[in-house]
Amino acid sequence: MAQTKSLSSETNAEAAYLCLQGVSKVYATHDGSVRALEQVSVGARRGEFLSVLGPSGCGKSTLLMIAAGLLRPSSGAVSIDGAPSPARAPISASCSRVPCCWNGERHSAT
Repeated sequence: MAQTKSLSSETNAEAAYLCLQGVSKVYATHDGSVRALEQVSVGARRGEFLSVLGPSGCGKSTLLMIAAGLLRPSSGAVSIDGAPSPARAPISASCSRVPCCWNGERHSAT
């Protein structure tokens, strides 16, 4: 489960380019609910680099997918430059133009 991090006064919600406020994500499974994120808040200014570190299964990829707009949070808010993040980010690359690797060999996706 992800640890909650509050926005610092230096990177507050108003100054942040990317802002996640109280983001939680719960997945429904056959065995019940799995809480991947719980009340995560973080902000980043334009041009700032952040690192997301943690053990396997702690919610790093889920957090990044939500920040990118590829996954909706169960609760909380995501904004980019002060505007609500779109539900899905557009994918601009064509699969046929992206090189792929299988078993260490480079192949075309077509």
